[in-house]
Amino acid sequence: MQSAHVAHTPAPRPRFRAPRPRSPPLPRRYLYQDLFVVLILSLTIGNTAASETLTRKRPSGRLFSAVNLITTFGFIALTFAGQLTAFAFVRAQAWYGDDAHPLRMLVDPEGTNSATPETSAVFLVASLQFVACACIFAQGQPWKRSPLTNRPFCAWLTVCALAGVLLLLAPSDAAYSALSLQRLPAAANAALLAIALASFASYFAALYALRAARARGWVAALEDRFFRGAPKPHRELRRSWLALAPAGAAAFAAVDIAPRAATAQKAALLSGAAPLDRR
Repeated sequence: MQSAHVAHTPAPRPRFRAPRPRSPPLPRRYLYQDLFVVLILSLTIGNTAASETLTRKRPSGRLFSAVNLITTFGFIALTFAGQLTAFAFVRAQAWYGDDAHPLRMLVDPEGTNSATPETSAVFLVASLQFVACACIFAQGQPWKRSPLTNRPFCAWLTVCALAGVLLLLAPSDAAYSALSLQRLPAAANAALLAIALASFASYFAALYALRAARARGWVAALEDRFFRGAPKPHRELRRSWLALAPAGAAAFAAVDIAPRAATAQKAALLSGAAPLDRR
């Protein structure tokens, strides 16, 4: 009598998988700024045609020049100053933190706690600051035409400017809910619009101040002192290489002539001609 052996397979152990950490989704207002403001303006700002007249003035070919660095860091400082002013203004108001303007969202479906008075004020000001920066950096005279000839850029710039102004002067619950913003009092919105316009004016004032400094030679003196001082190591190496270039060329020619002479002499011997003189 045979006994049946049943293969016993152990039950598979359940694998423990740790839950993956999920980063909270970003507020939708950043999606609005990146896709509908910054991206489209960046794609259309370069469509300005070249100027019809030639100029002897050459554009700056150096990235780390005084004009480029002053413009970049100057506009960053002015933008930060405008947003910091809006941030401090909202926190100094009497209604800040009351039941109508809480510091923390009561209903937070996104899990970001983003609809606060500070973030809403900074977003409203930054929306108009994008328009101002686009107006400044769209200028390319005398190498390009006027930015007003770039119709797609001007049209979308107008749309972004009107959208930013309407969010301040004619706020709607649907738009604020879609952008994860908090409704602020009408007087506060008017003050934020004034802050945005002041920031807009500061950009143009800084631009004209920079042009005046360039006309008086202050920027050129700054470049001579900090950007055109002692020769850089790579320039010294290039100069030494150019000094040794004639000797190197002669040595290369001597090395290159010897194999050619040997090849020609071998060909002459095979053909029965007189051998070449090595002198």
